[in-house]
Amino acid sequence: TMDGVAFIQIQNILSEKGKELSAGWFIQMPNNDIPVDDLNSQEEMDQKLKQAKPQIKEMAECIKESKANEIEIPTKRTRSIEKTNKTFRDGVFKMDEFFFADENCTSCGICEQVCPINNIILVDGKPQWQHECQMCVACINYCPEESIQYDEKTQDRGRYQNPEITVEEIISQKK
Repeated sequence: TMDGVAFIQIQNILSEKGKELSAGWFIQMPNNDIPVDDLNSQEEMDQKLKQAKPQIKEMAECIKESKANEIEIPTKRTRSIEKTNKTFRDGVFKMDEFFFADENCTSCGICEQVCPINNIILVDGKPQWQHECQMCVACINYCPEESIQYDEKTQDRGRYQNPEITVEEIISQKK
């Protein structure tokens, strides 16, 4: 969530409703935002996932017990990213104009199936984005042929799939 920007966003939403966030965690995970940057090295990914496991366990216990915790929003940088992120959010629905499937597309439909908001439909066997994209990039990361691209930026970049989650589990979340 880009250095804690989600914390600021949810705090603002809750504040408008006279509420406040009672718990939150910052857990460093491997990069999966392929349009922005390439993958971390395998060693970095393994290290981040290893460090995250006890944090996730602690987080689950707090949630299970309805405990509040102190929310530490990392650095001043987060505030400046939030300003940039507002511009991103305001234009996010137009950003899927830059997605395309290259010549390696086999029309398997996984991109359509993993999209959490049904923004992708197959037309003549090729994915078409419907301008409701949330930029989760599941379509890029789960395409078995690495055919889904974003504005020429992703053609030489790796793809990230969380080793703890299968593509079938991603798809089943929509049902």
